[in-house]
Amino acid sequence: MARRGITALLMLLMLMRVGGAPVQAAVRLDSDSNAPDNGFGRAVGISGDDAVVGAPLDRADGDIRAGAAYLFHRENNIWERGETLTAPDGAESDFFGHGAAISGDRVIVGAPHHHGPAFGGGAAYVYERGSTGWRLSEKLTAEDGGRNDAFGWSVSISGETAVVGAYRTDGRGAAYVFVKGSSGWTQEARLTASDGDDGDDFGRSVSVSGDRVVVGAIHHGGHGNRSGAAYVYRRDGGQWIEEDELYPSDGAPDDFFGFSVSISDDWALIGASADDERGTDAGAAYLFQRSGTSWTQREKLLPSGASGDFFGRSAALSGKWAVVGADGADKWGADSGAAYIFEKKTSGWQQVEKLTPTDGRTGDRLGWSVAADEGWEIGRFMLGTRDGSPGAAYVHSETANAPHIEISPSSLTLYKLAASPGVEVRADDGARNSLGYAVASGITPPDAVRKYWEERVIPPSKPIADALPSAVDWRQYDSPVKSQGGCGSCWAFATTALVENLINQAKISGADDLSEQTLLSCSVEDGCSGGWYFDALRYVNQNGVSSETCHPYSASDGVCGDRCEQPNYLIKIREHTSAMGLWGKDPTVDDIKLALQNGPLIVYMLVPDDGTFEGNGYKGGIYDFQGDYISGRQGHAVLVVGYNDLQKYFEVKNSWGEGWGENGYFRIAYDDVTDEVRFGGYAASASGVFMEGSGGFVAIGNSGNADLIVSRITTNQPDWLAFSPSALSAIPEGGQKSLNIYVSDWKALHDSSGNTGEITIHSNDPRQSAVSISVEAVVPEEPDDKDPDKGDLNNDDSVDLEDAIIALKILSGIQVGYPGLRPDLEAADVNGN
Repeated sequence: MARRGITALLMLLMLMRVGGAPVQAAVRLDSDSNAPDNGFGRAVGISGDDAVVGAPLDRADGDIRAGAAYLFHRENNIWERGETLTAPDGAESDFFGHGAAISGDRVIVGAPHHHGPAFGGGAAYVYERGSTGWRLSEKLTAEDGGRNDAFGWSVSISGETAVVGAYRTDGRGAAYVFVKGSSGWTQEARLTASDGDDGDDFGRSVSVSGDRVVVGAIHHGGHGNRSGAAYVYRRDGGQWIEEDELYPSDGAPDDFFGFSVSISDDWALIGASADDERGTDAGAAYLFQRSGTSWTQREKLLPSGASGDFFGRSAALSGKWAVVGADGADKWGADSGAAYIFEKKTSGWQQVEKLTPTDGRTGDRLGWSVAADEGWEIGRFMLGTRDGSPGAAYVHSETANAPHIEISPSSLTLYKLAASPGVEVRADDGARNSLGYAVASGITPPDAVRKYWEERVIPPSKPIADALPSAVDWRQYDSPVKSQGGCGSCWAFATTALVENLINQAKISGADDLSEQTLLSCSVEDGCSGGWYFDALRYVNQNGVSSETCHPYSASDGVCGDRCEQPNYLIKIREHTSAMGLWGKDPTVDDIKLALQNGPLIVYMLVPDDGTFEGNGYKGGIYDFQGDYISGRQGHAVLVVGYNDLQKYFEVKNSWGEGWGENGYFRIAYDDVTDEVRFGGYAASASGVFMEGSGGFVAIGNSGNADLIVSRITTNQPDWLAFSPSALSAIPEGGQKSLNIYVSDWKALHDSSGNTGEITIHSNDPRQSAVSISVEAVVPEEPDDKDPDKGDLNNDDSVDLEDAIIALKILSGIQVGYPGLRPDLEAADVNGN
């Protein structure tokens, strides 16, 4: 087809989903160059209805490998080739187009071999769209540029900020930030790694989003090996500050972590194209999330690839969408290439597409470059080839304006709960009074534990796992901070805080506020005088804990019988630390950090008695005890929810209300692990949280980009299986609502032919219009009160003196039988044998 003088072929083709099913059309873009090996597709960028494709080997103006960049515009849903950009001072082998990016009305193109002020120093060119078309706005070079710096090897632009990588600068690499002002584009900062070394290749990849930049350094020796690293910088006024250094949690030498980087909002995507977990050089990509000024690894993306795929060679991130290139994939022949699309859903980042064009050929290396539209919420991407002859680029869009239903969990087991269990007093009931201390305390270790502390010989510290992330933060799963008041019940509050965090991680709806009073009144005696959180965890494991409304907190010992006799649900944990602790009284900082990789920890600490911590003593910041001795040994239980290596502190949730400290939290220095505070002793963890009860909650979420309309909800067992509410209002994008599913009539269940059923939710999700939740209802076996072992020998439904006399007579031989004796009971069985 020819439009507006276009001689290039714009060809519609199908992209293939994993498994081979066609999904939707994508557009192939080609150059009009008469050089089939012009490198078209080695760099791509997309923004709204505009796209740019680099061709660094193009014979622009007749110069061999001077390079070019091609612009495309979408109009009436058709992509048309527009202007071809070249450098006005371009020369042979400049490689103009090796890097290319677009943001709104601005395009930046890198020419890393351009001579400029120094031989091979490189340059980057910024073009802006005006009323008459695209024009060169500025030629960018480094103020301190030198020979063979490769300035322009990587480029990125966002609004009025551009960043250019020069990975050979000073043998270590650098990245340069430029801003658009009233007088044009000026260099604002020169970024280097605080711990950079020769050969790091810092600047091999760059990405900018708003006031943050991420730079890849593929050979940096992070954590004792050269797995690579990525650095995040933040603009503070006119200064750029190194905010964090990102490493993979499982990095190995020569993984090339940082070969590709992308940043969008609070997420960063880092490619490690030579990761070997799925095979030699199969590749991987890592997602990091920001909390404050700390970045934490959240996921490692590993598609079902193979050795030599180089997944992570390119990466792009935009909002809830991510695209990662794997130019070594072999769908249509060796190294034909592929790209994978991921979507952020309520359960995490999930692969939704594997893109391989049906016209792919051996050696195309599709996925050498990828781009994501920074302003396109439905997901629009570009993919480029490296070596195709001719090269190509593809534009792919996910389906627009469609909701997507997500159910969690997809199955429930409902139990008919018997009356609540009675008080379970711990067996090791040691002294409890000497450590009682209102509000600031509440930990009362048993005598055996104290003795263990005094007699324990500290073994050599076990080795710490390599390559721990520099920060971990579990606060996103925390429930609101509560106050224990004047009762020494910190141990109970720390326990519920841990279990509530696990509930939120597991996405169990309707059970985010548990009863501290149940633990206080039922798991120990005299709980306000101090308790032991291992007892509380054991109680949750064996008996379960119900909601705060079932047993409200009274800041007193209370009575166990005041809780609900038949709560609607009980929360239990499958596993917890049943020994005296993970490491005893004297952990190391690395011990605690290692354990925090799996979730929050309840820990013991001593509260300083110098007034710097309790009451109004601590108002925020990193607390670091400077005293020599803490008298009284006031024990206190808290929940550790993270750490930060940059500032060397642990993040801790307290139980003294939101008005204390930093909205109820405090940060404590690593030093306080080893000084008199003894922070972190006897750390306790738990796992396997689940809901048990006659009712259960299911979360209905919408991860699509249009309102989810639940048209109706049905049950296939209306006699005994029910739900509420009976109807749900529209659920917006990213929204969630809860559905309570319960047994309405246990007698009807008993009379029915089975104990399983289904609740079906019907919606406007085009991919799955009906989603079912499987439900199993379980009635526990009741004890047989007429069991002979119970001693009811005369079958009168009671065990009394008369039964004892009968047993003695039979055992002594005085009596062989007895009128009314149970017919199924033989004389030889009265003693239970």
